[in-house]
Amino acid sequence: MLFQLLFHSASNHEENWYGQSLDTVGDIAKIETYQHVQTAIKIFQIETEANDRNER
Repeated sequence: MLFQLLFHSASNHEENWYGQSLDTVGDIAKIETYQHVQTAIKIFQIETEANDRNER
């Protein structure tokens, strides 16, 4: 995560350090949060399906 932030901030530095860097950091945070939520949903679905099978 930190490496990504540093890498993206550095790559946008020449364009517009203040605006671009902050936008990029926010976007990375949103993407990572979204991915964690999607992973949690998948795990929950798998566990639910397994529980349903065990109850039958």
